[in-house]
This record gives sequence, C-alpha cells and structure tokens, in this order.
Amino acid sequence: GKMPEYFEIRNSNKYAIQFLLESKGFALEFHLHISDNQVEIKNKIEECLPKIDILILTGGVSMGDADFVPQCLMECGIEKIFHKVETKPGKPIWFGKNEEKTVFGLPGNPLSAFLDTALYILPYLTQNTIKLSQLTLATAQKSAGIDRFIPFFFDENGLADTKNFNGSGDITSLLGVDGFMFVPKDKSYQINDYVKAFLL
Repeated sequence: GKMPEYFEIRNSNKYAIQFLLESKGFALEFHLHISDNQVEIKNKIEECLPKIDILILTGGVSMGDADFVPQCLMECGIEKIFHKVETKPGKPIWFGKNEEKTVFGLPGNPLSAFLDTALYILPYLTQNTIKLSQLTLATAQKSAGIDRFIPFFFDENGLADTKNFNGSGDITSLLGVDGFMFVPKDKSYQINDYVKAFLL
C-alpha cells in the first residue's frame, strides 16, 4: 500500500498469476522474491524444487545482462524444452522439465506474464486445449509481422473492440477486458470481419 520509490515497481505478477491459478482450482504454495544475482537465483531454485510440482518464475528469462534464469535452470538439471515463442506479448517464455519437475519461466512484464499463464500454464495444468471463439470486430487490425494477442472488450453492440495498451508492461490495460483476440502476423482485418479470440 505504500508509494513505490522511483526505482521500485509494484509486484502485480504474483496476484495476477495467483488469481488465474485459483480460478481453476490450483493453489499457489508459496511466493519468493529473488534479486538479480546469479548465485542467489540458482540457490533459491534448488531450494524450491523439492517442495513443489511446478515452479513458475517471472522475469530474468530474456536476453538482458541480468537474465540469469535459463542458465540457472540448466545448472539445476532442468532441461529446456523451448525458449521464446513468436507471439506478442509473451515472447520470452521459457519451459523445461526433468523427470519429476516442470518449470515455466515467464517474462517479467505483467501483461506478458498474465497472458502466458492463461495460454500455457493453465492448459498444461488442466490438460485442456484453449477454446477459441469467433467474434465480430469493431475495429480494423493490421498485420504486424508477428502473431499478436490483443486485449479486447465487448462494446454495446456485442462487437469485439480493442483495448488500447502501451506494451507488455501495461497491466492496467486488463481492466474491463473480456479476452484476447488473435491476429496472425500475416493477416489484416476490417471492421465486421470475424476474428478468433479466447475469453477470460
């Protein structure tokens, strides 16, 4: 509840991921904050793995100087299955396993973390595929060279209208959102075209 300092951000990822997990009947066992220190990250992963079935990490999975998570997971015996997907937001996601444990490494940006939890973690836990609905667009959409999931809400006519958002760090853009529409990288849509989407 305190005002963050200029160098601080609020931890929205914990609450967003917890909400999504609990909506499907899964419990968040515990939550830890780890600094961007390679030794500490590795030690905390080693400490956590025996206690849980699935480990979810946020942040530290991209290509920055302090993104140590992929290396630390490998050193802890977790085999990388994939790293990065060609979608926006959420591209840096990391997924790996060993014989007993499963690990998801999510981007730190809150919209990416939320979307990747809905797209990958929940279907993995429930063993269900994502159900896509066909909706009618209220606004035109241009191709952007990468597959995109765009927040939308239903307008007064029941059409899917896009929610303005300022990139994957804009968690407030989820307010009032009904789901995410899927816009393929090589396709554009006009008003009243049909588009595929998944509902929250």
